[in-house]
Amino acid sequence: AADIMNKGVYLIGGSAQIKNLDRLITKETGLKVNVAENPSETVINGISKIIKTPELEGLMYVPTEKQYD
Repeated sequence: AADIMNKGVYLIGGSAQIKNLDRLITKETGLKVNVAENPSETVINGISKIIKTPELEGLMYVPTEKQYD
């Protein structure tokens, strides 16, 4: 939690492009808000890195089909 207080949070993805969302979050929480340089690309770049890097495999969520009796 200390790192969030010191460095703030990052807005990524399409929501990061909502006008003044960063200001609203800062106003309501007091946290510094950083907007990613290319917010639309950050999510897919992160997913790609997780898929390609065996050490990060534990971060991947793979849904399983639910079995019903």
